[in-house]
Amino acid sequence: MDKTVQELLQEAKGRVKEVTPQEAKEKLKKGGVIFIDVREPQEVVQGKIEGAVTIPRGLLELQVENAVPNHKQEIICYCAGGVRSLLAADTLKGMGYENVASMAGGYKNWVP
Repeated sequence: MDKTVQELLQEAKGRVKEVTPQEAKEKLKKGGVIFIDVREPQEVVQGKIEGAVTIPRGLLELQVENAVPNHKQEIICYCAGGVRSLLAADTLKGMGYENVASMAGGYKNWVP
């Protein structure tokens, strides 16, 4: 049975923790977390979270293990609005990453 995008997102929300931009900012201050920006390069030029690793969503599976080899590392994925990052975080969980979250609302809710 084929699933709609909404069904895929609902399933991912059941598996992936979402953090607010405020919670993500607190984690950034404390350190020890890696942010993965899954937006496309033309989106990233508008700004990104300091220190974030940029891996476009379409290349995530191919590049993440080189960027983050430790599967126990705390990771927060983000995109522009929170949809691609939710799917990206779900993919990372499927790849064995244990401590992955998606930033709800994406980068547009990070910037003032």
